[in-house]
Amino acid sequence: PSAVLPVFVHLLVILLIRLHQKEAIERLYAEHENEVHFWKFCQYEFRRQWMALKDHAAENGVELMGDIPIYVAADSADAWASPELFFAGKGRRARRGGRLPARRVF
Repeated sequence: PSAVLPVFVHLLVILLIRLHQKEAIERLYAEHENEVHFWKFCQYEFRRQWMALKDHAAENGVELMGDIPIYVAADSADAWASPELFFAGKGRRARRGGRLPARRVF
């Protein structure tokens, strides 16, 4: 029984994070703060460089577009952070397959 408890606690924390429980998110953030900041920096740098490239291309008559996802993984950050934008079954699970089609918003 004692070997099962850490696995149970880990699964419980994952569930609480998935349900946006503030305490679980804060705990995860505290445990991985440096990694979170690293990836935030990478995203910032990518955006900065992408915009510079896009502006340069536009100045030279070339239009660049980012990719447009048609399907989003059910366990993606997008589906997790904004489940109301996706068709999800009970418990924020995909209804079929492993992907969620984005809800039409146009």
